[in-house]
Amino acid sequence: MDGEGWLARERRKIDLDAWEPPSKAVAEAKAKAVTVEEFSRIWIDQRPLKPRTTSMYNDLLRLHIGPVLGKVPVKNLTHEAVRAWFASLGSEHPRRNSQAYSLLHAILKTAVTDGLLPSNPCAISG
Repeated sequence: MDGEGWLARERRKIDLDAWEPPSKAVAEAKAKAVTVEEFSRIWIDQRPLKPRTTSMYNDLLRLHIGPVLGKVPVKNLTHEAVRAWFASLGSEHPRRNSQAYSLLHAILKTAVTDGLLPSNPCAISG
């Protein structure tokens, strides 16, 4: 009986053109729970980086990305939020800002690949 009820609901979604594959639902459920900081830490840990690079990435995350964007769920991150974050870094340290932005861009590129985001919100030109 439960299986027939589930099948009827799925058929109804198909009829309404609202059906999505179960893998997408799983990815969306993960995205609801994963913040930018959590995803970033996992991203750094999964990379075969030299110790100095790992340290730099962790510092950029801790000092510059995390305080503003860290608690934002990955799925809720927008182009506007990224632009506002980047503007908040100021203009006194262009190299550091560039490194922080590049790191965030790489992390969010993986989030897109993993299905947590439809597109990379890091789209500032130059």
